[in-house]
Amino acid sequence: MTPEDLRREFWTYLHSRGFPSHIDDEVICDAVLRVEAQAYRGKRLRLKGWSYASGGLHSEDVALIMLLAEELGLKQGLDWDWGLEPDNYHFEVAYRNSDGVEKLLKLVDLYNEESLVFLNLEMRLSSKEGSIDPFEVQRLLAEEREKLKEWKQIQEEETLRTLKESLSSLGDGER
Repeated sequence: MTPEDLRREFWTYLHSRGFPSHIDDEVICDAVLRVEAQAYRGKRLRLKGWSYASGGLHSEDVALIMLLAEELGLKQGLDWDWGLEPDNYHFEVAYRNSDGVEKLLKLVDLYNEESLVFLNLEMRLSSKEGSIDPFEVQRLLAEEREKLKEWKQIQEEETLRTLKESLSSLGDGER
């Protein structure tokens, strides 16, 4: 299986999980150019009561968010927006709380998680020589997805434990 076959498999999986079928590497590259053109002109995030924001992003992240927001009918400047951070390299994106934004963020998570799965798979396959059986690739993909699921579960448990400890110590401090 070639790297191109793996990338095709990546997109097939995403599209089968509800990711918009017209979005692919080429469309994202075109969107990156749009984002970078606006960034070159100094686009900044306008402060106007956003529900939450994320930062430290790259132009590829913003491009993906922009494409998904357009697909979901979200309005830039109203439902979400983006701008350069003060370092003029990283980007920040802000959102209003809504069902559409929640769906957007789930699609971004799906993309990022599957990217991690495929990156791990590509690293595993880089040490193998010769052609890889497609059934072996599917088995390895299933393993990587299971590892990610386990890692997410551990992270969730640790977060809940830390939150519980923090809340408990706050309660002890009030006594």
